[in-house]
Amino acid sequence: MCLKTLIILFLSISGGRAIDKGTPAQRWSFQPKQDVGLDVPESRPLIVAHRGASGMFPEHTSIAYEKAVEQGADIVECDVTITKDLALICSHEPWISEVSNAEENFADRTFTYDMDDGDPDINWNDKGNVTDIYAIDLTLSEIRTLLRKQANTKRDPNYDWQYGFVTFAEHLAMARERGFAVIPEIKQAYAVNKILAQRGIQDTIENMTLHQLSHYGYDSAEDPCFMQTFEFSSFKALSDSGSKLRRVLLANHVDLLSDEWISKYKELGIYGVGINKKFIVVKNLNGHINYTNTELMDRLHSHGLSVFSWTFRNEYQELSSWEDGQDPYLEYQRFLDVGLDGYFTDFPGSLRRFFDAKEDAQVIQRVQSVVNGVRQHDL
Repeated sequence: MCLKTLIILFLSISGGRAIDKGTPAQRWSFQPKQDVGLDVPESRPLIVAHRGASGMFPEHTSIAYEKAVEQGADIVECDVTITKDLALICSHEPWISEVSNAEENFADRTFTYDMDDGDPDINWNDKGNVTDIYAIDLTLSEIRTLLRKQANTKRDPNYDWQYGFVTFAEHLAMARERGFAVIPEIKQAYAVNKILAQRGIQDTIENMTLHQLSHYGYDSAEDPCFMQTFEFSSFKALSDSGSKLRRVLLANHVDLLSDEWISKYKELGIYGVGINKKFIVVKNLNGHINYTNTELMDRLHSHGLSVFSWTFRNEYQELSSWEDGQDPYLEYQRFLDVGLDGYFTDFPGSLRRFFDAKEDAQVIQRVQSVVNGVRQHDL
């Protein structure tokens, strides 16, 4: 059999891992053939489009979601908040003036609400009193009149005022049509539920979100959906609901990832945790790496938890340290080396190209193994 034929045959049937799984990074095969038929890949870490492809387009718009999928995202994030008439919409916070032109037409709807999480002892995601225009004070019809903008002034403004708000139902319909997984984050649930109760509405944003998900066929742990929240009370509400969907707790600080707290989360059926990348790669005051928190990563994995981290951005000011050399690929590699399971990124295309290069390298390595084996045989 000729060498070329052997190589083709090998590549067509190879499903084995070509690298040793002895280190966190090496547990990934980077062989996409292993992911055929799966809703999300298992051969590499997950690419989570943070508010869509928000590095290039206004966050939580249809174009940001569509481009995220085109650029190779596995999962597209939708932050869920609610309108006055109880429609669920996608927006980063319950207040909306910083991402839209709400002040032009609805300045008289400016109110102050307490956006703390209700736990007097622990800051799960406290925001304090926030004075702004809130989605919960506008009907969906009024929300439909608004247009969104790029929230980051250092990014491309040419898509400003061209796209409106996306409802949660529209996001889920797009996910089913385009075949991407979803990871809704329920925003400021305690504060929102308090406002709803004050208005005589006994339902909660958690229940309404789960109902909408169920309507689109997201019910089980096997469905391509991950729930996420910062607030322990909201996480418990999701657990108490009986929902089987996978749940990710977003930890605001490492104290909430002690073994004691993890035991409590596990009682509530936790799937994974999300943590700011600054707690994994810890900098000193000069912006250089002080240490890499491998102990934290190893401990979380020892509990059987998947670990996500946010937010990976291409701007050099947003990289983890000066050691990254203003190169996002170096940062990706650093987190790959410590075993990160999912990257929340504003630039899913960049991360996908990084993983594509890893997959290409695995092909080359497997081909080289065959070539070396054939040569050894010929000798």
